[in-house]
Amino acid sequence: MTFYKKDITFDELDSCANLYTYVFNQAPWFDQWTLESAKERLLDIIQHRQYWGVGLFDHDNQLIGFLMGISETWWDGKHFQVIEMCVKTEEQGKGVGSNLLSTLEDYCKENGIKRLYLLTGEGGQAEAFYVKNGFYINPRMIMMSKVLGE
Repeated sequence: MTFYKKDITFDELDSCANLYTYVFNQAPWFDQWTLESAKERLLDIIQHRQYWGVGLFDHDNQLIGFLMGISETWWDGKHFQVIEMCVKTEEQGKGVGSNLLSTLEDYCKENGIKRLYLLTGEGGQAEAFYVKNGFYINPRMIMMSKVLGE
């Protein structure tokens, strides 16, 4: 499949929200996103002052995948947090996600960003995909959560 890359801006918010709900509301996630909640989530990311995102579009100008995140300043330099990455279910396993990550790596190298990190579910296809693309489980870090009373 041939596709082209384009930076994701406010103009693509609706397309991203549509793809996001389509992908994450089915297996293996079974989330319950609405278009409204997905738009709000993605808008939170896009509005960050250190935001960067890229999308892959097919020859019909249809979004087939996107990646969004933010750069952050750490004591040892700039890091980039991948906050969302989404590939149309029918296009998964065809190199779209790897292409998005490769594009991100190029962006980071051009902008002096020296480290990438992200959160993903333990086990399963997503973890395997990121490991295949050079990510590793950092033994020095854990994710911690706290559910607040209602």
